Amino acid sequence: MIPEHWIQLCWEEFQTKVRWDPSTSENDVYYAFLERAANRYTDMLSKWKRRFELVKIALRIDAATWKSLLLYWAREDVKKKSTQCKKNRESELAGEGTGMSRHRGGAKSVIERAHDYEISTGQPASEW
Repeated sequence: MIPEHWIQLCWEEFQTKVRWDPSTSENDVYYAFLERAANRYTDMLSKWKRRFELVKIALRIDAATWKSLLLYWAREDVKKKSTQCKKNRESELAGEGTGMSRHRGGAKSVIERAHDYEISTGQPASEW
């Protein structure tokens, strides 16, 4: 959803602001950056969507992108997936009355899988 050139601009800006231990490879930092950025972007979209549902005003996003997101969120398959994910997040895994399960992990992101592949094989992961 985010254009590659924009990701690269953000990465370049990140490198001017942040320093890391020289023993840490730039590749490791880049993968951590991508994962954190993806999570942050998801959080921002979620907040924008909730705000829009309340006041019908989109903030900090261009009109064409916002329109495409609204069309995407209106799809039945997306609504169904959203409902199931909400149900999963609110489940009480330790039994009724124990409260919602906060743990949503378990699946590895594509970025993590690529990073693990590179470490285990010594070869760069293919472009995705």
